[in-house]
Amino acid sequence: PPPGRIAGLIGRAARLVGRAVRRVIALGLLLTAHTLSFSVLMVSLVLIGLCALPYTESGSRWVLQAVPGLQVGQMRGVLFGDFDIDELTYPIGTRRLVIRRLAWRGLDLAPPGQGQPDWALTIARLSAAEIELQGQGDGKPLTLPADLSLPLAVRVARVDIGSVQANLPGSEPIRNISGAVSLGAGSGARHRVDKLRLSWDRLDAQGQASIGAGAPMPLDAAFELAPQVAAPGTGSTTSTPAPLADAWRARVTAIGPLADFELAATARARGQSLDAQARVRLEDRLPLARLLARLSGLDLAAFASNLPTTALSGDILADLGAPPAKAAPAAPPAGARGSAAPDTAASAAAAARCWPQAPAHR
Repeated sequence: PPPGRIAGLIGRAARLVGRAVRRVIALGLLLTAHTLSFSVLMVSLVLIGLCALPYTESGSRWVLQAVPGLQVGQMRGVLFGDFDIDELTYPIGTRRLVIRRLAWRGLDLAPPGQGQPDWALTIARLSAAEIELQGQGDGKPLTLPADLSLPLAVRVARVDIGSVQANLPGSEPIRNISGAVSLGAGSGARHRVDKLRLSWDRLDAQGQASIGAGAPMPLDAAFELAPQVAAPGTGSTTSTPAPLADAWRARVTAIGPLADFELAATARARGQSLDAQARVRLEDRLPLARLLARLSGLDLAAFASNLPTTALSGDILADLGAPPAKAAPAAPPAGARGSAAPDTAASAAAAARCWPQAPAHR
């Protein structure tokens, strides 16, 4: 054929090949797009399903049963909303944490905004009839966490707990606990408990406490204490004896890093007083590292039912632990006689003086 015709045939073939290549590429792109769209759709459906689980009763049950070691009794409601559990058990080392009649109302996840910088889990009301720590510990000193930071904030408008029992010999449960909880997000946040009220043995307490989420987890707490008076006809055996029922008031504060903080207490009653300072190291075998106190006619029976009736007066100056190197000895309470014992390297070096008024123990 003539050269011109050959060139035309080559051009037409090239156009056909190019059109076929474009169609193949377009088909491949279309298939890829559909595949990606289908994958995205499937992932989205899975995520939506997972997110929707807490909003259904069966999904809520599945979520709780998927937690390793967690044992859950009868459940009613949904996790994100209103929920009730008859009994919940969770292992903690050699012990078991048992929570009975756990319930919450209005649980939801709130996005940042309106003065709230982080995502927050909000609960209108959280309640439990009883919290009990069962079993015996391993005997090892307490090990504190490195920090208390959380990935998101938690806000509980009201907490109500009937009793908390640590299952320790001779210990009385803490009862009638109520308050508001605010837990911040991140290592720079602070966790707070406000409007806290509770009862223990012969004491009623109210106050607030906060702690930093990051190391060294600074603690700041203050509580006002008053005698717990039995209601008429209750027959309570732990309320303060009638002569002292309205005779005293006390205040307790705790300030400093969680592992090594200062505790101060004052109490005043008719003819009685207590001024005390203590250093507490929670990770030591003997947490009470130092005690400086002045007592005047103090009756211990007013504070706890298992304490004897006393009339204690005098000074207590005790150094019970091995302080860190180069730690300066603290001064005793104002007016205290003598001085604290010098720092020692021994794990339990103590010196105490106490002069009770007769009769010291009746």
